[in-house]
Amino acid sequence: MSAEPELPLFQTLRAAPSRPAEAPREEASKAIASPQARPEPPRPAPDPDGWPGELVIPIAMGAPSVPSWPDGVFPAVIGDYVDALTDFIQVPRDLAALAALGTLSACWAGKVIVSPFTGHHETLCLYNIVAAPVGERKTSTFKHIQTPIAKYQEELERTIGQRTSVYTADRMRLQAEIKRTVEDCQEMDPDTDPHRRSCERMRKAQHALDSLPKPPSASIVTTETTPEGLARRMVDTGGFAVVMAPEGGGLLDVIAGRYSDSGPNLTLLCQAYDAEDFAACRASGDRNIPLIRRPTLVIVAATQPSALAKLNTHAETKDRGLLARFLFSIPSESLVGRRTSSKPPIPQSIIEHYQQAVLSMLRVERPEGDPHVLTFDAEAFQEYDALYDSIERRLPPGGDLADMHGWGNKVVGRTVRIAGLLHLVEHHQHPKPWSIPMAGATFRRAALLVDYSIAHARRALNLMAASPESDKCSKVQAWLEREKKETFTTGQVHVGVFKNARVDEVRPILKVLADHYYIARITSHRRDQERWRVNPLVVRGWESPPPSPTSLG
Repeated sequence: MSAEPELPLFQTLRAAPSRPAEAPREEASKAIASPQARPEPPRPAPDPDGWPGELVIPIAMGAPSVPSWPDGVFPAVIGDYVDALTDFIQVPRDLAALAALGTLSACWAGKVIVSPFTGHHETLCLYNIVAAPVGERKTSTFKHIQTPIAKYQEELERTIGQRTSVYTADRMRLQAEIKRTVEDCQEMDPDTDPHRRSCERMRKAQHALDSLPKPPSASIVTTETTPEGLARRMVDTGGFAVVMAPEGGGLLDVIAGRYSDSGPNLTLLCQAYDAEDFAACRASGDRNIPLIRRPTLVIVAATQPSALAKLNTHAETKDRGLLARFLFSIPSESLVGRRTSSKPPIPQSIIEHYQQAVLSMLRVERPEGDPHVLTFDAEAFQEYDALYDSIERRLPPGGDLADMHGWGNKVVGRTVRIAGLLHLVEHHQHPKPWSIPMAGATFRRAALLVDYSIAHARRALNLMAASPESDKCSKVQAWLEREKKETFTTGQVHVGVFKNARVDEVRPILKVLADHYYIARITSHRRDQERWRVNPLVVRGWESPPPSPTSLG
């Protein structure tokens, strides 16, 4: 894990064609959301076996395969623990790796900013979402990864608890002094020197009370909150919060506007990603949010792939660019069905090295003023410049990122953030790791995630945009294969798959399958007796692997 990556990444990126081979996948992905705009498939010779018209290769309904988390990203102190935990809990490495990356963000967000060149900087805030099915041990993985954060919060509670006791005592003393002075003033004749001196003491005591700094809250971590609740939490903590949600459905509900009839309130989520000052003035005074200077937020959430659709409920999540801020991971390699009842425990030395490293980074004090600045050395800037150029060429119409240009516009900035976190881990034993310029090798480590993150984001965005009928189509496909139905009627699908639905609800599902060339209608005398034929290529695939379909990227 700690070896320097040797892949000539940017040579490959520079040589990338403006329209790579995945273009048909992008065109096909639009068909699932708008079947009438289906792509024109290849046209083999007519099939003689009852298939109407020409035989065509079906367009796959599922999402494309995605790469696994690449080797060589993390320094050894983090990578060794991620690998050992992955093996011990028996989960995809992506799950542990994305949670670990979010933990590093929690260590440094608000303390350091990364500046590739003068005049531009990136915060170290990351918003990470990993989507995996039920039973993938997401909660257990998060619990192990965030153990140092839990320990640090306990330390904060003890330290801040002592400061809070002093604050409370000082406040009570000043309040008592003000009360005594007010009583004294009431017993004195006005316009006398004793009265004026008492009033002056009262004013000074009140000023001291108003100026008394309240210790920040130690509750920096939450699992679920409303936008207003999150804002108030950040007011109490001094502008910093971490959302660690191993069952992140509640977080997605909030983003989707569950607590607002007018849609989600995304302002804080958008601004905290870049540490932009935030304040809110409401018609109801008790809902006002005082100014938060440089708010910094870290989100690490896990959910199920089907739940990602919640993020697409309101257009505002896309229009405001919130989705573009997320690093998505949808692991395609599950160990379910191959897991053993027990595994050897993680070596204690690996656990200790990981927890000590993370705790030491968490304990670095947040500067009262501007964050520390981490700069690039010449080689790191060359790597940054090459990545910027390669991504920029992929964004215009005709480029493979044109259909997700909002998300694609943040690829380079996100890579800078990840590189900054990796650098700070590499030098975590240095008293001021930000004072050491970032090396090119470190940026190359972060850039290993570029292609990975693009593929997973494309899969996530496609799942969000998928037709509501897509899951139902899968049920029909499974029923057809199980029953070996080469021909069937609408009524048979109604009875065999959707007993509780109306026949009229079945037809749109069959229409989607027909639009993707899985089936074709062959008769239509009676509506409930509409007869369909399964694509002969699909039928042949029931007995042997089918030819590679055009994938819905």
